[in-house]
Amino acid sequence: MKIKYAKLEDFQAHEKRLIKFSPNITTIIGASDRGKSAIIRALGWVCLNNFAGAEFVKRDAKQAAVTIKVVERGTAHLITRTRSASGALNTYECDGDEFKSFGQNVPDGIDSLLRLSPINFQCQHDSPFWFSETAGEVSRQLNAIIDLSVIDSSLSYVAKLVRDKETRLTICDERTSKLESELEKLEPQRKRIDEFKKLEAAKARHDKVEANRDRLGTLIGKIRTSRVKDFRRRRDEGSRVLERGRLAMASRERVDALRSLHGKARSLESETIPPPDFAAVVSLRALAAEATPRRDRLLALIHRAELHRWKLKEQTETKLAAEKLFHSETDGQPCPICGNTL
Repeated sequence: MKIKYAKLEDFQAHEKRLIKFSPNITTIIGASDRGKSAIIRALGWVCLNNFAGAEFVKRDAKQAAVTIKVVERGTAHLITRTRSASGALNTYECDGDEFKSFGQNVPDGIDSLLRLSPINFQCQHDSPFWFSETAGEVSRQLNAIIDLSVIDSSLSYVAKLVRDKETRLTICDERTSKLESELEKLEPQRKRIDEFKKLEAAKARHDKVEANRDRLGTLIGKIRTSRVKDFRRRRDEGSRVLERGRLAMASRERVDALRSLHGKARSLESETIPPPDFAAVVSLRALAAEATPRRDRLLALIHRAELHRWKLKEQTETKLAAEKLFHSETDGQPCPICGNTL
């Protein structure tokens, strides 16, 4: 984490002040009582929340605010600490998120981002770092930094785990020796168990083959039954089509005879000789007029019957070719399930 800049607003002597920090070392110089130490206090106020009152608010100002920009792993964050002179406003803000009611500590999200403690700050009149402290205090602070107690507790925990594992290993070795001796006694039974397992596997394969054979027999019976029904249905349909065709042919012959008579009648009408009695011709013509719709219907039925006959013929030829191919490929071949010759 690096602090890029700090902006002070109405904090002690600073009405508005922007301090940009160097990547290496930043030195602040100036005359006495011009606010150099106030900058350190402002940083400590944001990073440690080490001022409880509002004495640092500039005189005649309503509130004081300190904003710092920090960069953590390439990501920039803005942290603002604000306090009013009356104490009604006391907040932290980080990247637009506002924190209230945090007591005397820095809010968790900001504290984990800054990772700073009082040991990171030293003011002008403070004693040299650790030189004025007793050996016990230096040891305490070192232990707080690197947490030596964790090493001791970890080593103790690891030693305890090693002892437990060694005890369990000894117990396991004893149990292993006991089991090995029991296995030697059971060696003849193991061979019988292996033979029994082989018999079970063979029985399972036999049951599977039997089930496949039964399914195949059922399937063949269904195929045969379906083929017989299909051929019977086709035979009945063909018989009906042939009967309709015969009726259509008989009707066509009658229509042709009527057409011949009608033609002869028209030729006789054109002759100059006195026409004979056409009463029979008129009656035949009436019969022909009545037979014309029937003829048209019969012609339509003949056309439909021929189309249906050709479709049935194509389907029958296709199925016969498929059956012939099936028998040519399977005739004399062993069944993959039961082994019998098809």
